[in-house]
Amino acid sequence: MKIPRAVAKPSRVEIVPLIDLMFLLMVSFVYAAMSMTVHRALPVDLPGASGAAVQRDDHIAVTVDRSGAIFLDGRAVAPEELAAEVKARLARTPDLKVSLDADRGAAYGEAVRVLDVLRRAGAERVRLSVQQEPFNHQDTKTQRHHQEKKP
Repeated sequence: MKIPRAVAKPSRVEIVPLIDLMFLLMVSFVYAAMSMTVHRALPVDLPGASGAAVQRDDHIAVTVDRSGAIFLDGRAVAPEELAAEVKARLARTPDLKVSLDADRGAAYGEAVRVLDVLRRAGAERVRLSVQQEPFNHQDTKTQRHHQEKKP
């Protein structure tokens, strides 16, 4: 009696598990890259603006928190120390930008005072950080109408 031999199937490489693995690796690398970004400013509740654009470049991060305290790259400083440090950094890198992050709850005068200190220190390129919000023209009219009615 003749025993039938099993026919050898040609071997195949399954692509679907490899695609899953590549997707997992890509997500891991993106997550790792995002976690390595440098955030020098403190977390504050920024005011919103509909025309806000994201800018990513080297800058000095100055933060004014809700209580009016001033921070330079996450370190608490006095106004005089802020001016000296900004002046020294601008002497090393003249085209360096300064980012002013003022908390929404901070007094307007505090942000203006810090802006004045930065200008006197020689910072000509100061940008105010805001949180991007969708523009709603109707809300703007309503806010102006309510502001005009206040006694």
